[in-house]
Amino acid sequence: MLSAVVIEDSEPARLDLMDMLNTYCPTVKVTDWAENSAQAFALLEKGLPDLLFLDLDLGGVKILELVSQGQLSGTSVIIVTGNPMVNKEHVRPETVAYLSKPVNPTELIKAVKQAEQHKSLTKAGAPEFKLKISNKDGQHLIPLTNILKLVAQNNRTFVYTDLEKVPIQTSKTLKTFEFLEEEYSFCRIHHSHLVNLDHVRRYHLIDGGRAVLSDGSSLSISRQNLDKFLQRIDQHVLDG
Repeated sequence: MLSAVVIEDSEPARLDLMDMLNTYCPTVKVTDWAENSAQAFALLEKGLPDLLFLDLDLGGVKILELVSQGQLSGTSVIIVTGNPMVNKEHVRPETVAYLSKPVNPTELIKAVKQAEQHKSLTKAGAPEFKLKISNKDGQHLIPLTNILKLVAQNNRTFVYTDLEKVPIQTSKTLKTFEFLEEEYSFCRIHHSHLVNLDHVRRYHLIDGGRAVLSDGSSLSISRQNLDKFLQRIDQHVLDG
């Protein structure tokens, strides 16, 4: 889930954008908004969001200077403007997209996808996170990138990786690990399966839907989770 702040002085335009985000971009949560530059700076001083929708037509706003100086590092900026003469040369890579007013839903979805890709690339240089699994053999520290899937069986969870042939068992239920869906590239596709989207090699919608992982395993996608899976996988890949 991406946290987002909307900076827009026009209330109708601001409400329209927030409504479109709620309707078309389920991975984005608007945490706050500002209608003038003073409010905008106050919000950004409290903490940087993952995503910033910035209206360049906002009178007197100097936030573009912060973008140019790299002071919004870690925040993906989507510029919203009614001015076709916006100079794109003076902004840094944090500016991932430009939206013209009135905002088109298709272009908004595309911009959010670019922001998600930008966030993934930014995370690539970050320290590698590991999942700690406790059982009778001790504490297992498993890099998230090496986890293929987590499978529920008889109130236990089996963690399959590309490091070991035998899965690691834990007495915790699969629900315990649902937090992986929030911040990482995991998706619960079935009441018994939580998969790493980085290891999904293909999928098909025959007989309800199945996902094939990098180890060759084919897992059922439940009907109630199919739409979520398709949304997540669409946000996770580049069209070729």
